[in-house]
Amino acid sequence: MAFSNPTPWVRRICPSYENEITALLQKSRSKHGVKGNPEVLEIRLLLGMLAPLTAVLAAARPRPPRRTQQGDELMSADAVKTAAEEQSYPPTPWPLVGQMYSSIWLVPADRCSFAVVHPELSPIKVAGHVVVMMGFVDYQQGSMMTYRELFANVMVRHTSGLSGSKVDQIWVDEPRSLRGGRELWGIPKQLARLELNHQAPGGGFSGKAWDEKGTLLLEARYSSGLGLPRRMKVSVPTVQPLRGQVTTTDASVDCELRLVKATCNVPADSPLAALGVANRRPLMSIWMKDLRTELGAAKPVR
Repeated sequence: MAFSNPTPWVRRICPSYENEITALLQKSRSKHGVKGNPEVLEIRLLLGMLAPLTAVLAAARPRPPRRTQQGDELMSADAVKTAAEEQSYPPTPWPLVGQMYSSIWLVPADRCSFAVVHPELSPIKVAGHVVVMMGFVDYQQGSMMTYRELFANVMVRHTSGLSGSKVDQIWVDEPRSLRGGRELWGIPKQLARLELNHQAPGGGFSGKAWDEKGTLLLEARYSSGLGLPRRMKVSVPTVQPLRGQVTTTDASVDCELRLVKATCNVPADSPLAALGVANRRPLMSIWMKDLRTELGAAKPVR
C-alpha cells in the first residue's frame, strides 16, 4: 500500500469513515515524516492510531444502551457487531440510475442448468425453451451507490401463478452491494472484476467480467442501437428465494429503450455456460438508456 495515496486501502478497510481515517493518517504523516520503508511506516502509524480511530468510530455510530447492574449504559460486543453490520449497506429502498445492456436467449430446457432452485419456482418455457436474460449494468452517479454488475436472469413462475424474473447468477464490484443484495433480496451476488467501456472502438458499448479466480465470465459488445427518443416504463417483478421463502419485489424501470446488435462470448469454463447460452446467438438485445429505478423491500409471495 502506498502511503502517498492512503484513500484506496482505507476505503476497503472502512468505507463509511474514509474521510476521518485518511485525515488522521495525513496528520500523523506530517508529524512523523516519511523516512524509511513507507509500508512499514504506514503499519506503525496505523497501529499507533488505533485508540483515536476507535474513538472516531464509536462517536459516529449510534450506541444502543444495555443496562448493567450499576445502571451504566454500555454497548455489548454483540451490539457493536450488529451496529457494524447494519452500517455496511444502506436500507431499502435503493434508488439506482445508469445504463443496462443485455441480451435475451431461448435455450432448450434440457440444456439449461440453474444455480438457484426452489421447489415453488419453475422456469417459464416457450416451445420447450427457457427464457434467459444476461448483461451488464453500470450504476452511475445519482444511485444509492455506484458500482458495476453482470447478471443472468431466468423467467420463472411461482406455484401461486405469479411470474417474474429470478436472478440465477450475478457478480458486482462493490462489497456493500454484494452484502445488501444477499441479505435484503436473496440475490446471490459474488465479487468480480468488470471492465465496461461506453465509448468502445467503432461506437457502442463493450463489457468484460472475470470472477475472483480470474475466469472470464462474459465478453460482449453492443451497437449504439435504434429506438424512440422518449422515455418509457418497463415493469417486471423479481421472484427470488430469501431465507427459504419465495419473495417478490416490484421493479419498475424508467428508461429509453433501444434495440441493439450484440456479440456475446461465454467461455465453456464460465459458470454462465451452465445456462446453455455458450455458442448460441441471442434472440434480441436491448439498451436501457439512462435507466432509473428504485428497489423496495422484498415481500413474501402468498
